[in-house]
Amino acid sequence: MKILHVVPSMGINDGGVGEYVPMAALAQKRAGLDVAIAFYDVGELSLAACEAEREGVLFIRFKGSGTRWNPMAVSLDFVRRFEMFARDYDIIHTHAQWMFPIWWAAHVARKLGTRLVMTPHGSFAPERLKISRWKKRIVGLIDRRCVRQSDRVWAMSPSEASDITAYEPRARVETLPIGIDVGKFTASRQAGHTLLYLSRISPVKGLDMLAEAWGRVAGRGGAGEWKIVVAGPDDRGYAEEAMKAFAKKCPAGSYEFRGPVYGEGKYRLLSEADAFVLPTRNENWGIAVAEAMASGLPVICTKGAPWRCLETACAGWWTDISEGGLASALEELVATSRDERLAMGARGRKWVDENLDWRKIGNAMRLSYERLRDAL
Repeated sequence: MKILHVVPSMGINDGGVGEYVPMAALAQKRAGLDVAIAFYDVGELSLAACEAEREGVLFIRFKGSGTRWNPMAVSLDFVRRFEMFARDYDIIHTHAQWMFPIWWAAHVARKLGTRLVMTPHGSFAPERLKISRWKKRIVGLIDRRCVRQSDRVWAMSPSEASDITAYEPRARVETLPIGIDVGKFTASRQAGHTLLYLSRISPVKGLDMLAEAWGRVAGRGGAGEWKIVVAGPDDRGYAEEAMKAFAKKCPAGSYEFRGPVYGEGKYRLLSEADAFVLPTRNENWGIAVAEAMASGLPVICTKGAPWRCLETACAGWWTDISEGGLASALEELVATSRDERLAMGARGRKWVDENLDWRKIGNAMRLSYERLRDAL
């Protein structure tokens, strides 16, 4: 069976989508599917995309990009050539929303009578709908129609499934999580006192709340030797605002901004950290949490991401989306002994290995595609 994924881009700064799509495609290839990815070639690829291409996932590149003057990323090249490629595939699978390549791929799937699967990647979460609200209200007429007419919509968690059906009640939703290759990550030795944030530096990620919470804890001397390291690509200039928030709220020397980190640098940073924090307001999944757990780190994550397992597996703190909730979790972290942190990290790594193995998830994806094919 032949699967054609469609994603606006897979650049090195595209965050979770740029990592997930090639990883999912590679897992599907290893599960016995013939897989390709159609995308706009906008520059340096994510490391996951490079790995997928090296291992034989076919890349179909188009000219196009989203800009200030072309916010929907309309591409004449995509219009002219996409259908020619799409004719050879059994299923077209789109990723993200609000963008022309997604709408055109859905249109072509309907025209050809090809099965259509869509993965919104959190696009319909209430917090995400507030961003560029008027744009999304207008183009939402197109997105709703695409979702309604698709054969399946894949959610990454039960909470995202609820967001999708709230946005379009007629969507046919199935939940399939992101996988992870635990073997790529080295478990931390918990040798210091570094609390790591490693994700896009974006308003939705809650760094302003983290600055407020860390200011409460470190400002009254409760942080001891602990220090927050903030690493990740800047999202539309928000890094400067985040740095100002930390400078205003937190004692000098209790935090550090390092900018984007990729590849071996990312793995090393995770292995050298002692705990991880994701203070997000909304996340359909939050692969950074899975990577931190695979690195043997205890994790603090807000309930803006679906990581209840941090509580059930005793691998960290799943806290309220608030400065107070984060401050309480931070206070507990800094009071936790190294031995207990190591134990929490080991439990988290074990949970990820047992529940998010890409081989199992790749096979589950293949079975989902086969059910759609056999329903014809």
